Amino acid sequence: MTTREGVETTDESEFQRASAEFMRRLEAVGSVELRKAALPPGDPDRTELAHRVEALTIELLTWSRYQSRLAETQAHDLPEPRSPQVVLDEWRSAVRRLEESSVATNTHADEVARLHGEYQRAIEQRD
Repeated sequence: MTTREGVETTDESEFQRASAEFMRRLEAVGSVELRKAALPPGDPDRTELAHRVEALTIELLTWSRYQSRLAETQAHDLPEPRSPQVVLDEWRSAVRRLEESSVATNTHADEVARLHGEYQRAIEQRD
C-alpha cells in the first residue's frame, strides 16, 4: 500500500511493473507494425502481422485498464480485504468477460474486414 506521504510500497512496485510491461508491449506493437508496413502488397505475412498488431493492441488496453485500477486504488483508502475465494470468483468472472469481449471484438473486426472487401469489389466491378 502507498501511504499519503508517498512511501513506495508493494502497490507502487506493482504499478511500476505494469507500466514497464505496458511499454514493452507498446514497443512490440511498433516493431510489428513497422515489419508489416515494409511488406509488399499481397504478401501473406501481412495478414499474420496485422492480426498480431490487433492482439497486442487488445493486450495494451488490458494493461492500461489494470494500471488505471492500480492508480485508483492508490488514490483512495482501501476497503477491508475480502476473502480470497470471493476475489478469485470475481477474478474468474472478469477473465471470462474479457475473453468473451475479445471473441466479440475479433468477430466484429472480421465482419468489418469482410464488408470492406466486399465494398471494394463492388466499387471495382462498377467502374
